[in-house]
Amino acid sequence: MTDFDLLIIGAGPAGSFAAELLAKGGAKVAIFDGRPEGEPKACGGGVTAKALKAWPHLLNAVGRTVTELDLYSPSSKRLHLTLDEPFAIYSRIAFDCYLRDRAREAGAHVISEKISARKAKRIENGWRVISDTSSEWTGRFLIGAEGANSGVAKMLAGPLPPSDMEVAFGYRAPLPANNIAATAVAFLPGWVGYAWAFPRPDHISFGIATTQDAFEHEPLDDLLWQFMIGYYEQCDGEKVKFWTNGHVTPERTRIEEYLRATAERYAARIPGLAAATWDSRKV
Repeated sequence: MTDFDLLIIGAGPAGSFAAELLAKGGAKVAIFDGRPEGEPKACGGGVTAKALKAWPHLLNAVGRTVTELDLYSPSSKRLHLTLDEPFAIYSRIAFDCYLRDRAREAGAHVISEKISARKAKRIENGWRVISDTSSEWTGRFLIGAEGANSGVAKMLAGPLPPSDMEVAFGYRAPLPANNIAATAVAFLPGWVGYAWAFPRPDHISFGIATTQDAFEHEPLDDLLWQFMIGYYEQCDGEKVKFWTNGHVTPERTRIEEYLRATAERYAARIPGLAAATWDSRKV
């Protein structure tokens, strides 16, 4: 098939969920997944209790349910919470595959091709898209669901201002040797934003999120490393302050050397739309 009712560019949660609902409604849907197989999306992977209540089938994806959370103030004071409403943490490979499979089972055609906005053209009865391999499809409607930097969204609705963008970066790191890994969120000293430690079944996602306007890579990366090293110290039973301003001990040096050799870095831009943008943004 090359002719569809809808062409959805991007097979993350938004694109796959749209594809599933539209296919269940009887539409002929093509969803284009341009991400290389096995390449994880840069993401902390947390799904809120509110989302799990709205879409309980999300709990069927392979992940971790979180019932306890440690919150840290900028001065490293700890507040331990037992959650009345648990949330979940997923690997985005597992989560996205689960939602994409649901779309396929509903009848959507999942096409492993990358589509760029410059190769999406209006035609008399809708849209024509051409992949990087020169394959071609047509559809009555075009949906852009390829993330914060969506070329389709920019083409159809215009770019988002920097004030509506946030930046996140971090590291995927091994679980502690004792496999005792708390879920933690720590607010930053002197910066807008927070750091997180989200344990997944086979690793920990560490990251920092802040506004694009406030983003400075070097000092934020330094803060994240302080947080990561302090986190592993706490897993070993030590009581430490996260923000140590360069304080070095043999144990911290050992942990840092271990993480430098094993951690895998990621980064992403995130939409953080203001209320006024939600009210005025073209659909």
